[in-house]
Amino acid sequence: MPIESSYPPITIPAVDAWTFFLEQPDRDYPNDHVLFVDVATNRKLTYDQLRSSAEKFGRGLQEQWRSRKGDVLAMMTPNTIDIAPATFGALLVGGVVCPLNFMYTVDELASQLTSSKAKGLLTNVACLEVACKAASKVGLPLDRILLVGDGKPTKPVRHFSTLKSASKSAAQVNINSKEDLAYLLYSSGTTGGKTDRSLSLLPCIAALLLVPVFYGVTTHTAESEEITMAYIVPPVALALAKAPMVDQYNLKSLQDLHPSAAPVPVGIIKTMHERLGASIRRTYGLSEAAPAVCSQRLEELNNSVGASGCLLPSISARLVSDGNEVDVGGEGDVCLKVPNIIKGYYNNPQATAEAFDAEGWYHTGDVGRFDEHGNLYVTDRLKELSKRPSTVADVAVIGVWTEPRVTELPRAYINGSPHKKLRGGIRFVKAVPKNNAGKIPRRVLVEQAKLEEVEKTVKSRL
Repeated sequence: MPIESSYPPITIPAVDAWTFFLEQPDRDYPNDHVLFVDVATNRKLTYDQLRSSAEKFGRGLQEQWRSRKGDVLAMMTPNTIDIAPATFGALLVGGVVCPLNFMYTVDELASQLTSSKAKGLLTNVACLEVACKAASKVGLPLDRILLVGDGKPTKPVRHFSTLKSASKSAAQVNINSKEDLAYLLYSSGTTGGKTDRSLSLLPCIAALLLVPVFYGVTTHTAESEEITMAYIVPPVALALAKAPMVDQYNLKSLQDLHPSAAPVPVGIIKTMHERLGASIRRTYGLSEAAPAVCSQRLEELNNSVGASGCLLPSISARLVSDGNEVDVGGEGDVCLKVPNIIKGYYNNPQATAEAFDAEGWYHTGDVGRFDEHGNLYVTDRLKELSKRPSTVADVAVIGVWTEPRVTELPRAYINGSPHKKLRGGIRFVKAVPKNNAGKIPRRVLVEQAKLEEVEKTVKSRL
């Protein structure tokens, strides 16, 4: 039987993102309420300012660029307060927002611009050189590059705020909240390249209802803005747990921290809690679920150490192993039915068909188990990617935890002649362990790696 969320289900309104976020007559805040703060520049956006800037940009897209519903607007920039009005302006006129990694090289960006068929590109001064070269490579005109943020450009490009229209309102666009795309996301795919993942407006609204959007918090920002809740990544968690500079700031406002993006060791979570007094709740999610699936309950923090928490509202899960459903306590591929799940992989029906089964369940590829209280423990990956030359007979690659980076580094167990050096190390073995189904039980190697580290520590102390 599927495992259902213990929370009451939520009702997802059949409206687009603009209507849901900026046209709610019963909202709990006035027009001059500050919605966004850019700590680096001290710029702020109120509800009225956000709506006004977004409308002007949306009208500018329609009038000056002749933008149509479904046109993709790529964004390659670090966080800036300008992202908010640019995003909502594009969504207002039926555009598709495509956020890209601001660390991309020219070739990587060119590849994404081509596959997304982007009609325009937003970037900042620091990324402008790469943006211009990539745009030139794919035939995107220079006047289709717009700047966000501050700084003086070295190229004759416009700031996004100058793309305005004389019209007082944008032309009406009929948006189907269940079918029309809102976001086109890229992440590492099964071939080691980038996979296009399209989200419709319905998952966008579901995500807004399921989890608020927060970004990495620094000690300065937490103190000056009196932040109460934040979603943090492992390096920030490590800093909050161990960095001496943390003691120089007043972080008493922090009440609720959600480490995500990668597993954070229990020891670091306990140290953060003891140091800050805040509740530390693990969260499990993925890009395809935009992005949260589970989060720990406050009352379960002491009873579910190492868990990723319970299913969020309106989410169903089941565990499948070798085609059979697994009972509570057993391990299997985590499969989901989520209101904020992706529509599919962009222009890749084969990948979409492989990810969704005949009953509509999305197969995450994460191996996990549920306990009797509904807590999910993610224990492994169903399928990992490793590329090998023909000179290697067999190989298994695992992640070895490294404390300084608060992440895993790859370690290869190789039967053959290695030609690459991995930062996590290389171990030569007589045979790569496999179970009766021919699958590699990576946890056996993970435990072996832990034992090797313990033995190394003992020897160093002798």
